[in-house]
Amino acid sequence: MALKTNGNEADQLDQLSHDFGIQFAYPNSRKIYLSGSRPDMRVPLHEIGQDDTVTEHGREVNPPIPVYDTSGPTAIRTPKSI
Repeated sequence: MALKTNGNEADQLDQLSHDFGIQFAYPNSRKIYLSGSRPDMRVPLHEIGQDDTVTEHGREVNPPIPVYDTSGPTAIRTPKSI
């Protein structure tokens, strides 16, 4: 079952983020890690899923796009005074 979208979801999340001072995760994405040159090194990425492309020949599956994640640790809360 596909979700209905209106094309304004990114703008709506941006406005909510501004209004409430919080950040939302990217829709249809998940955080993944690549192994580094040492076992204790991992590179954070967001893997963003894409919708299928509909053509006259049917659906074409689009692969997820890995994007470097610059958000840092999300479990750490900083005081408002910083």
